[in-house]
Amino acid sequence: MRKGKKKILILGGNGLLGSHCHSTFSKDYETLSTYNSIRVERKDYIKFSFNSFDSNFLDILSEFKPDCIINTAGLVSVDGCERDELKAMQLNSFFLKRLIHDLNILKLNKTHLIQLSTPGVYGNSSTRQPWKETDSTNPISVYAETKLLSEFIIEDYQGPFTIIRSDFYGINPYSEKSLLWWIIKNAKKEVEMDGWQNIYFNPISARKLAQAIRKFIEESVLGTLNIGCSNSCNKYDFVENSCKFLNLKAKVKRVDLVNDKIRPNYSITDCSKFFKETGLNFSWEEDLSEYMTSLPKFPLKLIN
Repeated sequence: MRKGKKKILILGGNGLLGSHCHSTFSKDYETLSTYNSIRVERKDYIKFSFNSFDSNFLDILSEFKPDCIINTAGLVSVDGCERDELKAMQLNSFFLKRLIHDLNILKLNKTHLIQLSTPGVYGNSSTRQPWKETDSTNPISVYAETKLLSEFIIEDYQGPFTIIRSDFYGINPYSEKSLLWWIIKNAKKEVEMDGWQNIYFNPISARKLAQAIRKFIEESVLGTLNIGCSNSCNKYDFVENSCKFLNLKAKVKRVDLVNDKIRPNYSITDCSKFFKETGLNFSWEEDLSEYMTSLPKFPLKLIN
């Protein structure tokens, strides 16, 4: 890394995690984020279309010369990936080949690449034991398949890289497309929500994940890591507690997710490596409570 203030390029800076990363890094680092369809009127944001792969991307890399690239962009809708497999492959996987190619051309192969993946790469579980990074992968959806392919592509990169497998949540100030915003909006409207009591995970807030990524950069944490909280919950518990922390009376129905062939039945990960590398260790209740006390701005006014 060069001496002085590090340069951080965030791909997908108007997304859920990308916006949190921008807030986390822009205070102390020279930060540049990309946006696509949702325009961001800030000098430290620049338009970039992953669909057409703008010809200006090489110029962006050449002029900015990032010390680290955090790739939070992609097609993240599980159902959306099933509907458009080609688009999912282009945005979640093949784009990285071009990125690495351009870094090599510009001799920027000391740039630290950070790639967001998913616990979905592990697939279904028969043992109900937390997934370890060394466990075999068996993705059951197009989304997870393209994320796993992105991992293989990153592993061929000759420079430093970190792959993050994580389920994260939060409020995206630029979009309504997030689990937490969906929960809050439905609770305010008194719309009954299904809470999947048979789907377990160990989520992390986007803010906490952005803070963890900062540690990875500062302490050169490399390799593949599961990132999440120290305990787990089901989707019903998460919906209930999200509303409780905001003093919202939610209508949540306990249901089982059945006949769904693209969502794993168990996504709890063993995060001991993450805890050891960063010194972070927290429960999902602690993280959620902390996140709820200082929410980002909402994309639309809440309905009274």
